[in-house]
Amino acid sequence: MNSLPQRLLSVLIAVPMTIVFFLFLDAFGPVLTEQTGAVTFSSQFFESTALLILFATLVFVLIGIPVSYGVDYVAKRMHSRSHVQSYLIKLCLYLMFAVGIIMLTFERGSALDIIPISGIIGPVLIGYHALFLIRKEYRGNNASRS
Repeated sequence: MNSLPQRLLSVLIAVPMTIVFFLFLDAFGPVLTEQTGAVTFSSQFFESTALLILFATLVFVLIGIPVSYGVDYVAKRMHSRSHVQSYLIKLCLYLMFAVGIIMLTFERGSALDIIPISGIIGPVLIGYHALFLIRKEYRGNNASRS
């Protein structure tokens, strides 16, 4: 399978997983209404979920795919000896990218908040692992790398 179709397939897998991830984060965030103390599932919930799907898709396609090409390029230049070492190198590169985005996006004091940090690192790791599983890199087959 060519490199771009694999990456687009990983986007199709990563977007729903990211939505579930954000819904999980939202369940533990301040989602209680002031009047009833219960979670409301109104039309606003569905509108915001649709916007999140659109936003996540655009981010994965416009930022995630180019970053994955860059990570693959750097990882290939590092000449890893095993598939475990290759996995760890790519994981560190993706995490460095996520930390860079956090440093560029948030103010110094708010960067310590767990929701913004997990809101960036979570989707980055979901996207990486979706691509990792699609490429079947866990088998250690060096021919599947692109």
